[in-house]
Amino acid sequence: MRTARVTRCVALRFYRRFDYDAGHDNHLKDIASALAIGAFTAAFVLWVCALSIAVASYRAGYPL
Repeated sequence: MRTARVTRCVALRFYRRFDYDAGHDNHLKDIASALAIGAFTAAFVLWVCALSIAVASYRAGYPL
């Protein structure tokens, strides 16, 4: 029972940081987070594409 109480306390403390009904305007943080996630995702996708092109050209006998 003590573990459940500790878990609930930690969860409440964690989710209190992201309380959007607390009167704070978090739209800028939301937009910044979305842009950062989008930028990292785009960079990862481009890296995977470049890697797959490099591997395909190497297998075809024309290494980059």
